[in-house]
Amino acid sequence: IRKRPGMYVGPFEDGADPIGMVENAVGHAINEVLAGHATKVSVVLNADGSCTVFDDGHGLPTAIESRYGTSGAEQIMTNLHAGPFHLPSPCLTDSLCIVNALSSSLTLVIWQNGKEHQMRFRLGEPEAPLSVVGDAAGRHGTKLTFTADASIFRGEGFDRARLSARLQKLAAQYDVQIDFAG
Repeated sequence: IRKRPGMYVGPFEDGADPIGMVENAVGHAINEVLAGHATKVSVVLNADGSCTVFDDGHGLPTAIESRYGTSGAEQIMTNLHAGPFHLPSPCLTDSLCIVNALSSSLTLVIWQNGKEHQMRFRLGEPEAPLSVVGDAAGRHGTKLTFTADASIFRGEGFDRARLSARLQKLAAQYDVQIDFAG
């Protein structure tokens, strides 16, 4: 068992696949839609084995939190119960911390206030603080691209058929459109 930000994780001996990670990231995006901040949720299984989840909501908080000295986004990605910041419940922020903790690598992109912000994580730890990398070009929202940690998940990666079925169920349950490619 390894210590990750705010929790202990892995390995899963029952052969569990990382679909729960996608569900957590999608759950955050669905909450953005249900709160009226987003209109779409997209999930892409990338050729390199990573997964990208995108929503066009208002994005995770990019401002530096004075009590921590880091961005709200970093707190959400690395600490359980760090929220709620702009979210209605701290448990909604926990889902992203869990995704990060179970990832070998994760790239966070936030489009907010006309700027594109980016932050990378390795094994749940930030490689550098959240930084502005360019103009948002009219975009807004949050994009996570993550790779499940093979030392925790011993399977062959994401099971496309199971993930597709799970996303369809979530879409029907919450009456939200989820675009899936992979």
